[in-house]
Amino acid sequence: MRSLPRCFAFVWLTAGVFALLLGACGSETSTAPATSFCKESDKPVCKGNYVATCINAGTDYKLQFCGENNRCEAGECKPVVCPRGQLTCSGKNVMKCPDDGASEPVKVQTCTTMAGCVGGVCKPNTCKKDDVVCGSSTSFICQNGVVTESPCASNQSCSVAGKGCVAQACTPTQAKCKDAKTAQVCNVDALSWTDQVCPSGQGCFDGVCHPILSSKTVADAGSTTKDTATGTADGVVISTGDTLVGPQKDVQFSKADEFSVTFSKTKTPGADDKPIIFDMPSASYSKFTQILTVSGDKDLFKVEIQIGKIEEYATGPFTQVDGQAADSVIMVNDGSNDQTQVQWIWKSADYDMELTEFGEINSGRIIGSFSAELINTVDKTTKAWLVGGKFDIQRY
Repeated sequence: MRSLPRCFAFVWLTAGVFALLLGACGSETSTAPATSFCKESDKPVCKGNYVATCINAGTDYKLQFCGENNRCEAGECKPVVCPRGQLTCSGKNVMKCPDDGASEPVKVQTCTTMAGCVGGVCKPNTCKKDDVVCGSSTSFICQNGVVTESPCASNQSCSVAGKGCVAQACTPTQAKCKDAKTAQVCNVDALSWTDQVCPSGQGCFDGVCHPILSSKTVADAGSTTKDTATGTADGVVISTGDTLVGPQKDVQFSKADEFSVTFSKTKTPGADDKPIIFDMPSASYSKFTQILTVSGDKDLFKVEIQIGKIEEYATGPFTQVDGQAADSVIMVNDGSNDQTQVQWIWKSADYDMELTEFGEINSGRIIGSFSAELINTVDKTTKAWLVGGKFDIQRY
């Protein structure tokens, strides 16, 4: 630490002549950059919903993501009391679980409609065309003046702006770096992110804010983890002449996700039946339901695979005839119908699936193949087929 004079005094002696006097006004300090921000002997602490353990002589944090069904408290991952932000009913009362999931649901509204509380919302008696009301995992859409309930899939949330169930954008409480000075945290609705600007002197590393260390003493400071999104800090020159830099190891590049299948109205695809390659597919596992969900869409064509009940990290074949994972189903919407009326126009009557890899959340991949015979859910007789399906997707 060094001191600089705080003030000077100029005194006139005669016309055109003055003297410079140093005043005893005290001193101003400038703080040298930190060389560490914790001790390895420190107990783990919470950084958002991550347990942070001090490593590498106080220059790194090892981060453990507690997940959407747990919360970080006093440096430990503990189960939530109720699902974060979940809306439920208690008689005519709408109850909401706090966003941190740390305490019991509280009443947020009393329904006065004749329909009362349904799915965590006050269901209206009448409605206007295109009106949408959202529960936690259910959308209520106005159809011909009547409110119709439409449950969302496990990887979807209800969005008023999206006019119903839409694909989730992230895992609640997951963190990432928006830029060098801003962390982002996934909101409880799993549809959007909230910015958290880091305090002065800190940068964003692996989704958490902590002090930036001097490059003269620590060449590679940051946080190390395999299950958070990443970001890097800009170099910042400070008054001591040091340049504060972000860690190069926080820059990661991941393999592109793949999900494709051929949809055919005949058992053997024709020349015009080309593989459909889905945009931005997703793969997630619910420990509550023990169901692995793989989904993707291409324009209006949508496919969702649900494999369950299975243990986390389980691999192997799953077939309809042998009855493994009896709750499994493959659902398809080919875009030929009004999806507000029928969400899935095709469902599997028979399927053959195989998981070859079931990796860790946020770092591992879900890899497998599938085929299926489908039945039309409207006329109950028309068939279609999925052929040559395959997926290789990072797990969230």
